[in-house]
Amino acid sequence: IISYGYDKNLTCKARIVSTRGHVGTKCPRWHADHVPVRLVMSLVGPGCDFVPERLNGGEAIDAVLVDREALNGLDMDDTYAANRIIVPNENGISHSSAGDAVLLMGREWEHYRGTETHKAGHLHAAVHKSPNLNPFEGRVLLVIDVITR
Repeated sequence: IISYGYDKNLTCKARIVSTRGHVGTKCPRWHADHVPVRLVMSLVGPGCDFVPERLNGGEAIDAVLVDREALNGLDMDDTYAANRIIVPNENGISHSSAGDAVLLMGREWEHYRGTETHKAGHLHAAVHKSPNLNPFEGRVLLVIDVITR
C-alpha cells in the first residue's frame, strides 16, 4: 500500500490475480467497483470487458447500454441471465487484451468532491466484468486500486 502527500486519505493497493477457466472467473457479472479508481492490466490472457462511457465520436452510450437500476439492485443468482438484463446488447462493449491497461472509475468516484472532472459534469462508474474463458484458458492481472481510508 502506497500513500501520497496529495491526499492522506487516499492510498494505492496493488495485487496480482490469476484465474483459469470459467470456474475460476473472479467477476463474471457486470458490475461497478466500490473504489474511486481501479487500473486493470492483463499480463497474460484477456483483460476485462467494459462498457465505454462514450464512443469515439463522443456519443454517450453508457446510458443506452446499461440498465443502471438492474446494475444497482438486481437480486438474481443466475449470472448469465443477470448479465443479459444489466447489459442487454453487448454490441458496444470493449474487450481489453494482454498488455492493455484499463482505468476504471468506481462508484466512489461518482461521489468524490473537489476534482475538475466532477465540476465539469457527472460521469458514471465504469461497468465491467471478467471475460468468458475457455476450460483451460488462463489469465494473470495486475490490479491497482485507489482506496479511501
